[in-house]
Amino acid sequence: MVGKYTRIIGERLKEKLEKDCYEVFYDHGDLEHRIVAYFKDYSRRYILSFVDIVVVKGDEVKILCEIEETSSNPKKVLGNLVSILLAEQLRYGRLDYSISSPYIILGLYAKEKGVKRYQAENILNRFSEVFTADQERIKLIFAEGFEELVDSVEKTVLSLI
Repeated sequence: MVGKYTRIIGERLKEKLEKDCYEVFYDHGDLEHRIVAYFKDYSRRYILSFVDIVVVKGDEVKILCEIEETSSNPKKVLGNLVSILLAEQLRYGRLDYSISSPYIILGLYAKEKGVKRYQAENILNRFSEVFTADQERIKLIFAEGFEELVDSVEKTVLSLI
């Protein structure tokens, strides 16, 4: 089931960006509104993950967002990042979009027991060293409260458009 705050972010972005010819897709928690990241062709064999929020202009994917509303561990952060970076296409409804070089936003709710900023930053640095990922296109957002998470992700998306 989609998170409450993921939905709030998606609705806010949709309201603000549609007037500028952007489309905002976000997971509503049902099969019809899932955003599926995959490679090669759309089949069970090549599906990587579901993405929380996507900003598209025309046929170009501009921004992909993963929002973690519960405490995350390094394995989960890496899993989200790798799934998005391996994806070649997204499907929303019956529409497919190619992915070339979008911004990737990982919004993390920083609870006491979750992954800490320094852990995620170290993971991202190491990942970039090993796989030569463009670290400028990957944005990590940490928030200690849900309102802060919503506001920070929204502000970051709007600044990248």
